[in-house]
Amino acid sequence: MVMNVEEKFGGSFHADPSWDTLESIIESHNILDIPPKHEKYTWNNKRVGKRNIKERLDQILIEDSIIVKFSYVT
Repeated sequence: MVMNVEEKFGGSFHADPSWDTLESIIESHNILDIPPKHEKYTWNNKRVGKRNIKERLDQILIEDSIIVKFSYVT
């Protein structure tokens, strides 16, 4: 799921109706989204020019207490 417009390049952005539910879960459980280190987008339709679309589809969600215990994770 593309979580926000910053995670999409090209094409049109359509907010997923289930995003509100996921956002609520993330906030209530103190979950952090770890961004990718090398590439901003994890999927590309491989088209050329204006028809090229890139999206970040893979999410790495981790509870904040794990970050505190294992700071090398990030």
